[in-house]
Order: sequence, then structure tokens, then C-alpha cells
Amino acid sequence: FADDFREVDEISAGNIAVLSGLKLAMTGDTLVASKSVAESAIKVASKGDGSETNDAADSSEAAVLASPYVPEPVFFCSVEPPSLAAQRQFETALECIAREDPSVRVQMDQETGQTVLGGMGELHLDILIQRIRSEWKVDVDV
Repeated sequence: FADDFREVDEISAGNIAVLSGLKLAMTGDTLVASKSVAESAIKVASKGDGSETNDAADSSEAAVLASPYVPEPVFFCSVEPPSLAAQRQFETALECIAREDPSVRVQMDQETGQTVLGGMGELHLDILIQRIRSEWKVDVDV
């Protein structure tokens, strides 16, 4: 079923859907139809924990649902673009992957100047590197 996509007009609570084109959203974000729905959800959530919120608008930045727990990476490798000409595309690829997958960490090692990619294991990083090569057309050196 994972390869079968069906376009729908709405989804109900508990169902899983894919949204594309959300540049500022990240995994774990709570998405609502409008600001008033968000304020209502914040009021309901604050009543559930015993605290009172007088002004829901002030807490509109608060989390409505808890984000999933993401463990720290356990496997690391250094990656670099094949040339300076591919640097911008390489950085864009790493930025997109880190935004899509909260278990990925991208860090710059200050001592060596290398870009270090962290993930949940060797296979995870192999898949990420393959994605950079196929989706962003950057022949990453590992």
C-alpha cells in the first residue's frame, strides 16, 4: 500500500497523510486549519494539564501535541561535495534532509573543517547519501 497514493480532500484524526510543499513545517509539527483552531486546541490542552491560560493568543507558539522522541545519532561519517561548484547544491540537500528527518544531524567539525553527517546506522547514512546523489545530483564524497 505504500506505493499507492490517493488524493483526498480531508483527513480525520488518527489517519496518516502526506503533505508536500510545506517549506517551513518539520516532522513533529502540529498542523491545524486556522489560528482559531490552534487557539481552541491550546485552551483544551491547557485545561487537561490543570493549568489555566487566560490568553490563548499569547501561547499560540506553544506545542499542542508532543513531538515524537528522536534518539541521538549513533553512526557518523564525513561528507563533502565533489567540487566547490557543487557546494551550494550539497548544502541545500543536507538542509532538506535534516528538515525531513529529525534523526539526522549535520554538523561542521571545527578542527577538521569537515561536514559530519550523523544518523541511526550505516544503512541509514547509505540511504541518505544515495538520496543526495539521486535527488540532488551531487556525487558526494564519503
